[in-house]
Amino acid sequence: MSGRRQTTPDVSTGFRHSARWARRFRLHEWIARSWLVIPSAYVFGALVLGELAPHIEPFAGTPFAFEIGVDDARAILSTVAGGMISFTGIVVSVAVLVVQFGAGQYTPRLVLRFRRDPLVKHALGLFVAPAIYALVTLRSIAPDTSQP
Repeated sequence: MSGRRQTTPDVSTGFRHSARWARRFRLHEWIARSWLVIPSAYVFGALVLGELAPHIEPFAGTPFAFEIGVDDARAILSTVAGGMISFTGIVVSVAVLVVQFGAGQYTPRLVLRFRRDPLVKHALGLFVAPAIYALVTLRSIAPDTSQP
């Protein structure tokens, strides 16, 4: 014998451990396959940063602060938001077409590999987050009252 003590498994706790393991496994698989978890973290970060940035900006005192008007800031933020939303739509459409054609030509397992790839999820988050940040920050810009 190997010198290990032989024990009989406890049936009552074994089921609880296997049920817990199964829940953790299903949660891990859902996170691995979901396109919501990682991009949602980016969106949450953009929302928080978009809310905090206008409140932190007066205290920053950076020497490289740009002196632009309210209308210019609105134009820049709305251009960034619109451009990133359009860019994200084009990238996602092209990626889905490439995967669809690849799955038809090679193997359907390509779709699962594409869905599980964390690089794709991080790229989607990086494309969506600037648009969300720009929209949230755009909301906090006060109207310019200095002009008649």
